[in-house]
Amino acid sequence: MLSTKIDRNQKALDQLDDISKKIDRNQKALDQLDDVGRILRENEQNLKDLGGLKHRLDTLDKIMVSVDKIAGSIQTYQQEQVLNSNKLSSHEERLETIEKHLHFPSIA
Repeated sequence: MLSTKIDRNQKALDQLDDISKKIDRNQKALDQLDDVGRILRENEQNLKDLGGLKHRLDTLDKIMVSVDKIAGSIQTYQQEQVLNSNKLSSHEERLETIEKHLHFPSIA
């Protein structure tokens, strides 16, 4: 039963690692989108001189809406990671207390 709890905790830790990796990838994508946005802002006059400016700005708005959604998802992942980390810490403390009470050897 204790090993099952430990396995569940390890699986939860592995899931947190996966989420952290996804956050890192999403952060890199956001950084790239920020660079694109900066370049677009720097070249705004050039864009105005080109035909179809309204269409391009509409496209940029759609991109920025998507970026906002991604940023919201990343923030949610980060908040979940903090919550899960706190839960796992609490579980670890509880397991240590139980192990001490039952005189189990510690696994470290």
